[in-house]
Amino acid sequence: MFLHTDILSIPYKHRYESSHAFESILNTDDLLHGTIIITNPVGEAIYFSNKPTVIYEIIQRGYEKFLIKSIETLSAHYEFFWWKEANIINSSSTNSALAIMQHILGLSNGFVLVRNIDDFLILYSFATDTNAKISESNIVNKINTYFALGDKVYNQLQPIIKLYNNKFSPPYIHKFKPFSGATSPKRTHIENNINTKPTKNNVVVLPFVKKSN
Repeated sequence: MFLHTDILSIPYKHRYESSHAFESILNTDDLLHGTIIITNPVGEAIYFSNKPTVIYEIIQRGYEKFLIKSIETLSAHYEFFWWKEANIINSSSTNSALAIMQHILGLSNGFVLVRNIDDFLILYSFATDTNAKISESNIVNKINTYFALGDKVYNQLQPIIKLYNNKFSPPYIHKFKPFSGATSPKRTHIENNINTKPTKNNVVVLPFVKKSN
């Protein structure tokens, strides 16, 4: 995975369209932040957000490689993960990045949903206000709601996404695919591939089971 050469300008150029697409869903459960990251078949990534400053701050503060590694590793193993689970990659960088999110940008309860469609990796990232009362367990219980909201925003932005994928055609999502609480058949559990494990009390554990073919 690598970032588009205009990764920092594209989200601001289309901020109005992104804000409009996210507007109808960000009143749900105190959601304050929404970002879609799209990686094409050759690994080039762009993003759109109602708050472009979120990823902008991470990149500008020197966490670009950490961001890429976290996305590559976690999205390769899970359909759903929390921002804080990136401590599997680097706990120090995770704590620093989360501090930026919470204390500078006012965000908490950050999580990511993963779609793999036609060799495109599509990530929906959401977060709440730091004062939001929703619990992590409530978020887990409404994952399919958030997947559907993400699909809706993605489809609205798909014509713009096409502008930055001349060689590939970003798919339009015609049919909703619910979260199954499972890993992809070709994936193995993340801790089998990474020596370090999440710290205690780090995540809400979901009953992942391998999908049957």
